[in-house]
Amino acid sequence: SMPITPHDREYLQMVGYWSGSKRARDLARWYLTEVVPDYTGPSFNDRTAYWYDVIFRTAGDVMPASQLPLAYVAKGTGFVSVRSSWQDDATSLAVSGSPIIDQSHAHYDVGSFTLWKHDWLAVDATSYSSSGLNWSSDAHNMVHMAGSERRGGTIPGLQRTFDATDLTYLAIDATNLFRARPQADVVTLAN
Repeated sequence: SMPITPHDREYLQMVGYWSGSKRARDLARWYLTEVVPDYTGPSFNDRTAYWYDVIFRTAGDVMPASQLPLAYVAKGTGFVSVRSSWQDDATSLAVSGSPIIDQSHAHYDVGSFTLWKHDWLAVDATSYSSSGLNWSSDAHNMVHMAGSERRGGTIPGLQRTFDATDLTYLAIDATNLFRARPQADVVTLAN
C-alpha cells in the first residue's frame, strides 16, 4: 500500500534483466506484474519509458513477495526492513544502520527510521522533498546532538540484529556521526 511510481518499475526491470540471481529475477517479475504493471501512475506518469518494456523484457517464473521473510538486513549498507506480515494492512519499519557516509548524496541518517501502516506513521522530511536529496540529519527521524556538526566518515552503524516471530531487535551505533569541530580548525575571515 506504500506509494509507488514508474521509477520503481524501471529499477525492478533492471534487477529482473541483469541480476545473476534467479530468485531476484523471479521476485522482480512478480513486482512488475502485480505492483507496478506499467509506466503510468497518479503521482508520476512516464509513458516515454515504455521502451524499457521492449529492451528489458524477461520471461520466466514469478515469485510472490509473500514467500520472502518478514525481516531483511542489507549486509553491505546496514539498512533493515521489517514487516508484520505480507498482508495489505501490515506494519512496515525501515531503519538506517549504514556504517559509512562517503558519497555526496549519502544521508547523515544512521539510526533513523520510517514507519508505515496504511499511511506514514513516522516519516522523515526526505520522503516529502522534491528530489529525495535532503541529506541532513535534521531531515530524518533520529536523535540529534545540538551544537555538533554532521560529518562523514566511518560510523559503526548496525551492530546487532535479532528477529523472531514476535520480536525484532536492532542495535545501531551512530558514534562519529556528530562531531564538534575543534576551535583551532575554525578559520575567521576579517575585512
